[in-house]
Amino acid sequence: MDLADLARRECAIGFDLRFCRSVAVSEHDRDTVTCDPSEAEFATLYALTDLGEAIAIHNANFSTLMAPMLWEGRGIGSIMLMRQPVRAF
Repeated sequence: MDLADLARRECAIGFDLRFCRSVAVSEHDRDTVTCDPSEAEFATLYALTDLGEAIAIHNANFSTLMAPMLWEGRGIGSIMLMRQPVRAF
């Protein structure tokens, strides 16, 4: 899937990268929560729609390069580049 096609299909007005980790809800169940970049196990890219929805993107093909922004040891954001088609930076 191409991000431009996704943006047109879902009426996306922007993209958001959220840092996440998995937490135990019970002995047999886990949930995903957003967290500080230093605690993240993975990141999820979301398309933000004109209706205020955030749609997780799981099957797009693109290369990413991300650098965390830190202030006094705490994550305060990130700078991210995406490239389509997939290839090295």
